[in-house]
Amino acid sequence: MTSTLVDQLARDRFCAEWQQNFAVSANAGSGKTTAISQRLAAMALSPDGAAALQKTAVVTYTKKAATQIGQRARQVLLSQLEAGGSTDLSALDHLERAFFGTIHSFCLVLAQRYGQAHGLN
Repeated sequence: MTSTLVDQLARDRFCAEWQQNFAVSANAGSGKTTAISQRLAAMALSPDGAAALQKTAVVTYTKKAATQIGQRARQVLLSQLEAGGSTDLSALDHLERAFFGTIHSFCLVLAQRYGQAHGLN
């Protein structure tokens, strides 16, 4: 018996549509970290990975979760590079361009980067 997941279409879109913004919300143990890590690794390996990841923010509720996702994405990427026999680590540099942090730290970065142009000191 083969059964597809109720949200399989959304999962497929998340993996394939890099130009779209997504909010990932699911129960513990459902594979959020795995899916996000795989998406980020695939982006880093793509020809336009550097540009795509420079505009990517992984925003979580806790610092611990942000750190875990960043570490897992690096592990997935390194595993894929090793499996492919690649010694070129530029994809790892691409991954480092993404933002990993809490909503508060993301807002602080935005305020620091763009606040003065909008009258914030």
